[in-house]
Amino acid sequence: MSGWPSDDHLHAVGQALAAGTHRGEVLVVARTDARPDAPGERRLGVAWRGVAPYRPLMALMLASSTASFTALGALSLFARDELGASNTEVTVNFVVIALAGMAVLLTTGHFSDRGRVRRVIVPAGFAWLAAGYAVLASVRSYPAMLAVGIVFFCAVGVPNTQLMAHSRDLVESRDDTATSTAVIATMRIVLSIGSFTGFGIGGLGLAYLGARPLFRVVAVACLGCLALSWYLLGRGDTVAAATGRPATVENVDDAGDVRTRTAGGRRLLLILAVVMVLFSSGRIMLLSQLPILMRESLDAPLQLTGLALALPLPFSEQT
Repeated sequence: MSGWPSDDHLHAVGQALAAGTHRGEVLVVARTDARPDAPGERRLGVAWRGVAPYRPLMALMLASSTASFTALGALSLFARDELGASNTEVTVNFVVIALAGMAVLLTTGHFSDRGRVRRVIVPAGFAWLAAGYAVLASVRSYPAMLAVGIVFFCAVGVPNTQLMAHSRDLVESRDDTATSTAVIATMRIVLSIGSFTGFGIGGLGLAYLGARPLFRVVAVACLGCLALSWYLLGRGDTVAAATGRPATVENVDDAGDVRTRTAGGRRLLLILAVVMVLFSSGRIMLLSQLPILMRESLDAPLQLTGLALALPLPFSEQT
């Protein structure tokens, strides 16, 4: 029984606890009872802080995507109402531009990984699109619109694609998998936000400004994106961070494995190309015929059409 504390000892401990409570030391215990931050909140905060160096690129991506889809939201009704194009001609315009765009994307993608070519491709793409929207605002016939689309708007996907690749190069150079995943995921979210936001802005702009002034506004927005892209991609630290890691013995040894996987990679690329063509066909039908359907079949006013056009795109971007 000698191991048990005596009554005098217990009394002394009780007095010490009471004195500590009187002095406010119980606050230390109270803090331990506080609810810790939820794991999801902590991860979100860490991810947001991790993408801080890339927020200017995300802002550029948002502006570029919004501008492109703003024009697309007004293009079909512009061709139908002001140029007298039929439903078939509107669809043909989107199909031809999409096919030309695939060829341009493959070509620019082939050259963009060489040195600092991407630093030139992105601003040049914005300049080309700005010129195209300015010319589109003055066309008076469907054949002229089709020609402008083939010449200029075949490059509509170049800036966003190259910005995504540039962001990927930046995060891969840091050897930080968590940050890389967060940055790429956030860039895709920003691209999706710009797509459906721009589509709605295009419908509202068509209602309150008209198609031709709207195209001129988009041209000015592309010039703003040009200036911002030239600044962001032209900074010395950004270019240095985008350069790849030096070749090592492990990287050189892996070259043989890459060559052995070439045949399988080409087969996979062919399958992906077919899937993307089918997916793009559905998007083309959505972009070309949905505004006309709402205007002609549902007799929707332009204001309501602009708001309705912004609704389906968030769901289609998740597919």
